[in-house]
Amino acid sequence: MRKFNPKYAEGPGALVGDLRRLHADIAGNRDFLGYLRNTEDLLRQSEGRELNLALIDYEHPENMSSK
Repeated sequence: MRKFNPKYAEGPGALVGDLRRLHADIAGNRDFLGYLRNTEDLLRQSEGRELNLALIDYEHPENMSSK
């Protein structure tokens, strides 16, 4: 994930925790879909702004390898 989001400063399990806290209802489904579409933002408090969060490289799927 840091490969696509070099300014992401959270710990290794932070994003997993955020995803697990999504509600099991239509709003949680909408939020999860936002993560899959790379439209969710993350708050960068040190800069006082939100940054785009990319989880999936749809243009270059070969970059998704964990190697």
